[in-house]
Order: sequence, then C-alpha cells, then structure tokens
Amino acid sequence: MSARAPLLAVRDLRVGFPSADGRVIEAVRGIDFAVADGAAVGVVGESGSGKSLSMLALIRLIAPPGRITGGVVAFGAEDLIALDEKRLRRIRGRDIAMVFQDPQSSLNPSLSVGRQIADVLRAHTNLSAAQSQLAAAEALERVGISPDKRHAYPHELSGGMRQRVMIAMAIACRPRLLIADEPTTALDVTVQAQIVALLARLRRELGLSIIFISHNLQLVSEIVDRVIVMYGGRIVEDGPVETLFRHPRHPYTTLLKACVPNLDDPPGPLTAIEGAPPHIGHMPAGCPFAPRCPRAIARCAAEMPPLVAQDAGAQDAGALDAGALGDHRVACWNPA
Repeated sequence: MSARAPLLAVRDLRVGFPSADGRVIEAVRGIDFAVADGAAVGVVGESGSGKSLSMLALIRLIAPPGRITGGVVAFGAEDLIALDEKRLRRIRGRDIAMVFQDPQSSLNPSLSVGRQIADVLRAHTNLSAAQSQLAAAEALERVGISPDKRHAYPHELSGGMRQRVMIAMAIACRPRLLIADEPTTALDVTVQAQIVALLARLRRELGLSIIFISHNLQLVSEIVDRVIVMYGGRIVEDGPVETLFRHPRHPYTTLLKACVPNLDDPPGPLTAIEGAPPHIGHMPAGCPFAPRCPRAIARCAAEMPPLVAQDAGAQDAGALDAGALGDHRVACWNPA
C-alpha cells in the first residue's frame, strides 16, 4: 500500500517545567503519534499521565512556566511548533478546534451563547454580523439545540446543553481536526452517551478527525479507531482499538481495561490499580510503571523500554506515514 501523509504527525514532543534548582523537569517526554485524515484517536491514562498536557501542546496552549522544549507537530505541510503567533491563531479555531472539559468555565457568562459562537465565526471567516448569527443558529441546530436557544445565557442551560454549545462553537468554522479534552467528565452516564454519539455523528457528517482524551477506556472505545495509552508522560501502548481491547500487551493497558465495571461480573469491589502514578520530578530510571507493575522484571527498574512495533513485518516504530497507522506499538520489557 502506498504511503499517505497523515493529517497530523507528532514527533518527539516534549513539555517541561522549571524546578526550584534550575532544572527543566519534563512532564511530556518525547511522544510520537499520527492522526489520519478522518480518523478518531483516543488518548487515555490516569490523571497526571500527560494526556491533556500533550494535546494542549499540539496547539501551543501551554501556560507559563510550562513550555514546549522540543518536537515537531506537522499539520499538513506546516510545523505548528515553529509557526509565528499570527499564523497559529489563524489555524486555531478554524482548522483545529478544541472542546474543553468544563463548559461552565469556558463560556462567557455575560454573553448569549449565540453571540459567542458568532464571535468565533467573525474572527475566522469573512461573514457579516447577520450572516454569523445565522451560521451560529445552524451550528446549534447541528448539535441538537433549538436555534431559539441562541439568545440564552450559559447559566440558563443544563450541563449537557452547555457542552453541546461548546461543540457547536468548535465545529462552526468546519475545522479539520477536533480535540475533545474529557468532554463528558462532568456529565451523567446518559448525557455522556449522548455526547459521544453526537461526536460520532459529526465526524461522519463533517469528515472530522478527532482526538478524544479521557480516563475512561470503555467510553473511548465507542468512538475511536485507535487508542494511545499514556503513563508518566510517555506513550506506553498505541494501536487499533480492537487490538488493545482484545489483546493488550502492556500491563498498564490490561489493568486499565480491568478497572472498567462490567454488569456481567458478580457483585464485589471494583478493580483498582495499586499504588500511585510517579511524580514528574522523581521519575524512575527505568519504566515509570515498574513500581506498580505485576509483570515487572529486573530490567524494568533499570532501563527505559522503547516504544516499538509489535506487528510482524511492521514498519519502524517512528514512522508516521499512513502505512504505520495500523501498527501496534508497546513500550515494555515483558509484554503479555
């Protein structure tokens, strides 16, 4: 099969924070992945794994004192890390949009939701004020909200409707890539399912590529084609969603999957991963998961395992063309 460049290709992305003793402590430690045009990729891991920080770094939304210390983020023919701020602002919101975890803190309480969507359209398109209002109403309707609600203020809407407004704002300019940062965390289970179904429908209708960030492996599996598992600021496993659910190779992925409640299981305590994630300032020399890993061997504590392809005849694990997107990569000295 001929190689085809992905929509987004990330290589050796690193994010660091200054320490009191003058060192730069890396919270994201050299990640590589790609997103094909029209694909949906899930990024999962516990709190502190680096998943949200990594995705914020893609569009340079790292707040000081944090900073991107290395890497390439190729979006089409452009490296987002190297772009000047003016060009980057044109891409953010228009070509790449982001839906954040808490719509209540993301929406302006003093403006109607229609006005806020219209302002995004005015900033990134040549629409007039009247045209942007009509387009805002259309965006709301596309996410299942009556256009009449465009006059409402955020506090007048439920949590699920506010998140739909955020999605409407994100898709208003028809971006090519949508980054959804735990968009269902504050919602009940029923509304979570509705939001996931909405994103899946928008992906089909608009040809969106999606990066879906979550701590819930089961939820991610309902919308994505492949899954990236992060731990300690690194990718520890990456592969097609069916492969990771049926044959997870990394012990951390296996334990994350076991933590998902199953109604068919007999009553009893929920499964939990013993221990806690490492502090970014005190990372072990070897695999960061080794202190919690039931499969750890001596080498795990002493040497960092590389992220390598597991498939027979697979390409080099660092390859980021479309032919590499089917590879199953694992960073483990003793995989299952």
